[in-house]
Amino acid sequence: MSAPTTIEAGRELDAKIAFHLFGWRWFQRNAGGLITKQRCAFFPPDDENWIRWNFHYSFEQISEWPEPDRRFSDWDRCGGPSVPVGSQALIFLPLYSSDWRDMRLVVERMRELDWLAQLVQQSSDYWEASFMNDSEDWVEERSKSLPHAICLAALAAIQSQGQTTAGGKL
Repeated sequence: MSAPTTIEAGRELDAKIAFHLFGWRWFQRNAGGLITKQRCAFFPPDDENWIRWNFHYSFEQISEWPEPDRRFSDWDRCGGPSVPVGSQALIFLPLYSSDWRDMRLVVERMRELDWLAQLVQQSSDYWEASFMNDSEDWVEERSKSLPHAICLAALAAIQSQGQTTAGGKL
């Protein structure tokens, strides 16, 4: 995985946060019949109903990060808060790295994982987000937006421990 500071705010960073902090996983629909290519989508933990509703038939969890050409065009609409649209409810990946409301979920999750947050506006140009744990591991990241800085720092903190939210190795 690339260093956190090279990741721009957006859906890719949001997905990495969801994967490493909140336990979301990639699933692929197996090729067969009219489906000629295995396609992948992203789902929150313990949500078999959404996986089955989206994939209907044969699917499996995958551990590697799929390349963009293997993802469904709406891969980021498979989990998260439900938004009613007509007779269906679409599910969206939270905007952790660009929305202040969704950013707070990252801070709360890091607190659950025993990381203390320090958030400072250094100047009108950038924010600095830092996380420290009981082992006195300290990480900090800077960005022009606070949600982006928090996501970069949270990802760096988790990477420094070599763990995902489930305790597995990165």
